[in-house]
Amino acid sequence: MKSSLQNQLFALAQPHRKAERRGGRRITPNEQTLALLQTEDNQEISTALVRNLSAKGVAVLAQRNYPLGAVVHVLFINASHTFSLATKIEVARSKREGNQLYLIAGSFSQSLKHEQIVPLIV
Repeated sequence: MKSSLQNQLFALAQPHRKAERRGGRRITPNEQTLALLQTEDNQEISTALVRNLSAKGVAVLAQRNYPLGAVVHVLFINASHTFSLATKIEVARSKREGNQLYLIAGSFSQSLKHEQIVPLIV
């Protein structure tokens, strides 16, 4: 039987896994999935590319910044332009990526179903 000290040292030597923040598994699209973003108070439409998505949220690379807590209307269009999906997200993360792009992440107002996700990732 291992001593208490041995157990503590063994635990420290084990690799730590980063905790998953999302309620669902993140999926990266195989092709470039387009997203059009628009807030209710601004009629300007911003173009974005989907970086990853799950049933409960999405991360996109957008042309403009959105403040935390903003409700954004999103229109997803798959790479082959055969499927589109309109939904809303609440911005939970907004970070500058590169010179003129922003990583915008947020949760959907309603969780997506499997049949809604599949056309956006293949």
